[in-house]
Amino acid sequence: MVKKILQDVLPPGTRSIRRIAIERDSVVKRVVRKMPEATSVVSRVNHSGLGVARNTQKNTRILDEDVLRVGDGKTNYPRVILWTLAGVSILFLLVALLLFFFYAKVEVIPSSESVSLNTTFVAKKDPLAGDLGYALMTITKKGEEVVPGIPGKKIEKRAIGNIILYNNFNVYPRKFIADTRLIAGNGKVYKLQSTVTIPGRKKINGKYIPGSVQARVYGEKPGIEYNMVLSDLVGDFRVVSFKSDPQYETFYGRQKTDIIGGMVTATFAVADSVAQSARARIRTDLKEQVIKEAFGQKPADFVLYHDPLLFIFESLPIVSKDTETVSIVERVTFNGVLFRKELLAHAIASSTSKLLVSTPVNSQGLDTLQFTLKNKKETITSSTNQFTFILNGTTTLIAKIFPEKIARDLVGKPGREFESIMATHKEVQEGSAVVKPFWLFAFPDSSEKIRVVEKASF
Repeated sequence: MVKKILQDVLPPGTRSIRRIAIERDSVVKRVVRKMPEATSVVSRVNHSGLGVARNTQKNTRILDEDVLRVGDGKTNYPRVILWTLAGVSILFLLVALLLFFFYAKVEVIPSSESVSLNTTFVAKKDPLAGDLGYALMTITKKGEEVVPGIPGKKIEKRAIGNIILYNNFNVYPRKFIADTRLIAGNGKVYKLQSTVTIPGRKKINGKYIPGSVQARVYGEKPGIEYNMVLSDLVGDFRVVSFKSDPQYETFYGRQKTDIIGGMVTATFAVADSVAQSARARIRTDLKEQVIKEAFGQKPADFVLYHDPLLFIFESLPIVSKDTETVSIVERVTFNGVLFRKELLAHAIASSTSKLLVSTPVNSQGLDTLQFTLKNKKETITSSTNQFTFILNGTTTLIAKIFPEKIARDLVGKPGREFESIMATHKEVQEGSAVVKPFWLFAFPDSSEKIRVVEKASF
């Protein structure tokens, strides 16, 4: 009997599903189909046991092609998602760039008004609210000019100072009259300027303490040789009349202060006309120096005014320089008046302006105004509490612009409201705005992206 051998159904060429190559980026699609009945295969098996019917290979090929579809590209879902995400990212980036470059530039011209002044003001040292305050700048200088002199009178002065007189002679007081002569350790003779009484000595704890009194003495003759400073230590003073008497050693004096002022000199005078001309030149030069120095020290936000009455001149004594010339010396004290520009501009606007009365203002040309004290006999010093003055001339008042406030008022507002918002700012005469990108019709939502620029009004 012939033995029948049953074999598995195999594709020709030993093809197997395990040997199908799958690419890494391929997509596997599972297709479920109804397979042919097994009986159709079995019915086609020969009783001769020779193997598989011819259509077995065909059915196997169909299963192989339909169950696995690799990389056909017809339905690639990951690629669709990737392109969608890329498009959203690009759109987000464009929006972010637009927001980053979204800004507005606003240009404004401040309101201004030209006013003519012939107006009186009151300045106070300690101003209250609404008052005009001021400050003083005080500068003192000396000027000198040497001119030829003419022989004058001889000047003689005696040295003068204080000493302490002691009485160690007995317990009784002793009087010395004015002009009593005393000889110093340097051999120079001095005299008492007035009568003095020296108390007697006292015994304390078995020891005698001399009585003492202060006295003023002067040199017997004029001259610098009688000048003595305390540090010279020239020795004690003795009473000349007691020269050969025991009292010479018990009545004595010691220097208390410098004894100075002694001199003998020949002076030179100067003709009145020469002196007056020299003083006039010195004063003119001093005034120019003081004004230059004052304006050099003036703070930038202040205005400095000067009036002839603010210069106080003093003629110092004429001094002989040598045997032929004398020195003319003048001293000036300048009390310049300082006003803070903003406060003075406000005072001017309050007094003269019709448009900018209640608006904070600055002013151009304040330093060109003529300043005059109303009271011609008035002198301004550090003790002055207030004074009245007049300003003459023309100045331009310019409203102060507050960029931060304008920017805050425009935040997030539609462009069509720009004019109405600017109308609420009385300090603005004219304004314009540019928003970028140009197709956005509203101002940014942040004041930091709104730039307000002030343009000159003339």
